[in-house]
Amino acid sequence: MIKKLKNLNGAKLIVFCAAVLCVLWLGKNAATFGYESFLRSTGKMETVTYSADEFELIGIVKNEKGEYVTTDGDPQLVMDLDMPVARISMVCTFTVDPGEMLVYYSESDGRAYSAGKRYWFYADSSDKTLYTAQMPVKRLKSVRIDPTTVAGNTMTIENVTFNGTKAIGEFFRVEFKDIFNLLVYSAVIAAVITLAKETFDGLFTKRK
Repeated sequence: MIKKLKNLNGAKLIVFCAAVLCVLWLGKNAATFGYESFLRSTGKMETVTYSADEFELIGIVKNEKGEYVTTDGDPQLVMDLDMPVARISMVCTFTVDPGEMLVYYSESDGRAYSAGKRYWFYADSSDKTLYTAQMPVKRLKSVRIDPTTVAGNTMTIENVTFNGTKAIGEFFRVEFKDIFNLLVYSAVIAAVITLAKETFDGLFTKRK
């Protein structure tokens, strides 16, 4: 294997790196599927759905029509919980583009949120009212959902679901960002390997 790697250069090395990354990606997603399946089969992970009213609303008020209106640029839906979480989904609409939609999480008591513990919500490709934040399985103590960054944005929030079911094929669904990352990482790793080979070859030649 090492001898073959030493003989690979240019495009062949990039293809080799891409193949290795694909195998690792498949292995990672297979492990994720297996772990989630185990948690569900043992009753340790459940799908739970809440209404927005069950959250503590900060910077958000509910009007007479049942809509939610943000009163500042940092609206939040906060909830304490104690459960393993792999994804959070929201079914909602906005009168103004929401901008960044984030979920901050805490794995300890006290709602200790930070920029290092957050994930982004992304709209579903086939349902623009469904926004989902994916994460590795974590046991969360609380979450803070920032549904928009726009003050005065009127929202309809049908529900917020933790650990919505996911078909096995969805664990292996390839998106544009996956292809882009594969190309970038393959090229970077190939460049590092090439640089390392040239460096070591140069040192070995000098010693001779």
